[in-house]
Amino acid sequence: MMSGSAMEILNNTKPGPRRIALLVWVLMVGCTSRTVADARIEWPPLGAACAWVNVDLSLLDPAREIASVRSLDPSRSGELPIAFYEEWSSANPESGELRPGIIMHHYETMTVAGHYFATGTYVYYLERDGVFYLWGDDMMGHFDGMVGPFSGDPRRMLPGATSPRVSPSAHYGNDGCGEE
Repeated sequence: MMSGSAMEILNNTKPGPRRIALLVWVLMVGCTSRTVADARIEWPPLGAACAWVNVDLSLLDPAREIASVRSLDPSRSGELPIAFYEEWSSANPESGELRPGIIMHHYETMTVAGHYFATGTYVYYLERDGVFYLWGDDMMGHFDGMVGPFSGDPRRMLPGATSPRVSPSAHYGNDGCGEE
């Protein structure tokens, strides 16, 4: 059984077909984008079934290249995360194939400026560029656009920009989180 990093194993493998196959594997794994949270990246736990959180956009730093204030308002933004995918599935963004360099994480119990409560919030992190975007849908018959880009690593920026909020289903009756 081999142990160590892929590069250590590669460096300790004798030249030949096995080393070539291992090199191809290392390159393929290293270049593969993920449609869910990348296993190498720890995402902070934010929100829970009975402990939703809301992102206050005023607590995030917009990236310099932001073109319009509309890009910071989910109800006015016309953007969707389609450009982040090789193959896009609006019904299930986690099943789509992300483009290389895009890392996506889904927070099921996070809203953004009160939006995205039906799907939760999808975070799209462009690690190389040091920016991230947020997107989701209310499924209320109106368009909810993607917001961003925001500067920084979302794993560090989002915890400081969230606050507790009432479960969206609590507005419509018992949400299963205790006494009404």
